[in-house]
Amino acid sequence: QVIVFDGDGNVLMNLGSLVTIGSLKVRNFIHILFDNHIHESTGGQPTTSRQIRSSVINQIRNTNYVFVTVMLNLRYFSFK
Repeated sequence: QVIVFDGDGNVLMNLGSLVTIGSLKVRNFIHILFDNHIHESTGGQPTTSRQIRSSVINQIRNTNYVFVTVMLNLRYFSFK
């Protein structure tokens, strides 16, 4: 199983990677996206994720990812 932890800033800067990942339709791939509203690796600049959250989620769904869900609370998260 492949698990990727990613941030909203990185995903917004690299949207094309979602299409590549989705086209592979890999079933053992888990892509966890943390939305902290900043692009930390470039100095902590704010992202626009608050304004475009639903459109980014829809774009991910349209890339043929096997499963997409939104979690607002990690209390019930499981890799099973």
